[in-house]
Amino acid sequence: MSSHDTGSHPEVLDETEIMYIEKKRQSPITNILFVCLGNICRSPLAEAIFLSHACLAGVEDQFKVDSAGTGRWHVGEQADPRTIEIARRNGITINSLSRQITNKDFKHYDLILAMDQSNLLELQTRCQKKYHYKLKLMRTYDKLESHGADVPDPYWSSDDGFEQLFKMLSFCCLKLLTSLMVATDESP
Repeated sequence: MSSHDTGSHPEVLDETEIMYIEKKRQSPITNILFVCLGNICRSPLAEAIFLSHACLAGVEDQFKVDSAGTGRWHVGEQADPRTIEIARRNGITINSLSRQITNKDFKHYDLILAMDQSNLLELQTRCQKKYHYKLKLMRTYDKLESHGADVPDPYWSSDDGFEQLFKMLSFCCLKLLTSLMVATDESP
């Protein structure tokens, strides 16, 4: 792991490095939670894509992933049929059922990825401040020019919206996986 040289100050760890050290002390498994509004479009697709990438890389045993929604409208339901279809067309199966995020999730998960600013704000409101470092936007793991941008909600869009969603999440999930694998490779 690399630390930042702050000039006259001793080396300082950033939040990601602190999170990584805490995770390593607790468990060799990284727990990741993907969060959107209803947990039927974006977050279950991100969960399934990340698992697929981890399986292809042969590191699925290093991660426990789940998804949740900030809202409760769809609790217990399968993902949107269009989400299931776009995943299926890309060789991925979605088996998760929608659930709402709980207070226990903030303690349990090492990384909680919100799909947009609105959900991130909702998570920050519900979460104890001591766990805020775990909260990030999904597109933190996108191209540099897209950092901080929302993952658009395709619920009211055409099938093309789901195709674009798949491409965006696939790129972000691969970059997320790569960043976590690099952090593991650099550990002492």
